[in-house]
Amino acid sequence: MNIASLCDYTHRSSLRAVKRSVELASRLNALYLTLHCGSFSRDYPPSIFSRAWERSRRSVVKLGEYASELGVTLGLENKEKAKDRSILVSPQEFASFMRELGEGVGVVYDVGHANTWGLTAKDHINFISSLSGRLVAFHVHDNDGTADQHLAIGEGKIDFGALIPHMRSWGVPVTLEVHSLDGLLKSKIRLEKAL
Repeated sequence: MNIASLCDYTHRSSLRAVKRSVELASRLNALYLTLHCGSFSRDYPPSIFSRAWERSRRSVVKLGEYASELGVTLGLENKEKAKDRSILVSPQEFASFMRELGEGVGVVYDVGHANTWGLTAKDHINFISSLSGRLVAFHVHDNDGTADQHLAIGEGKIDFGALIPHMRSWGVPVTLEVHSLDGLLKSKIRLEKAL
């Protein structure tokens, strides 16, 4: 699924899939629905990145309006460093993207994804602060900064000691995204102790 796809078929199929997810989220009374804004394949020349960016932005505007009608908030998630270029990565990109979006669209800040871009604890805090009231949730997992590893809190290099007090102050849901049951349990205990 890629709402920024320059292939019309993939783009339309992606929009239909997101709309079905919004409808399900509405029926479940979900607090928010996480949405990835798409990616730009490294196979395309960089000179046309702006076309994918604009396609994603227009799609999020329409999807945000649709979600609002159904009482659902869309949470745009920052993405990890990867081979293909994600549409939304930096605080500046989020700020530019969010300016034109209605109240039904917020941000899901993924701490582990942000860490793959080499952010320090201060960078994380500044990034989150720049979202000026649009934060709807945190996705939390650890990594060593080289890849999106979804490790237990404390098993990577993220300074959660500095981040957790700030996370608490924003008062939004925290979702642990750890890929092992043992790691999930360790993270839950560490998070509960810190909160």
